[in-house]
Amino acid sequence: MWVGASTETMRDTIARFIAESTDARVSIWQGQMVPLTFPGVLIGMGAIALCLSVLGMFTVTTNLVYAVLGRLAVVVDARGRRRQR
Repeated sequence: MWVGASTETMRDTIARFIAESTDARVSIWQGQMVPLTFPGVLIGMGAIALCLSVLGMFTVTTNLVYAVLGRLAVVVDARGRRRQR
């Protein structure tokens, strides 16, 4: 799967440029989804890490995360005890 101009479009644009163009240059780009997705995933992970580190600097958000995780741990422990019975 391609992103940007297709190969056929690029070929036609370059042929028109060579044949009859008065422009000084041509600009075309093309890329595949997988190589373009990989940096996107890394940027997304970096953004999440940055947001979490900023939130970690404030005690209110840190205490809120600990409280929510504590409640979640109690619920998971209760479910585990019910399954053991």
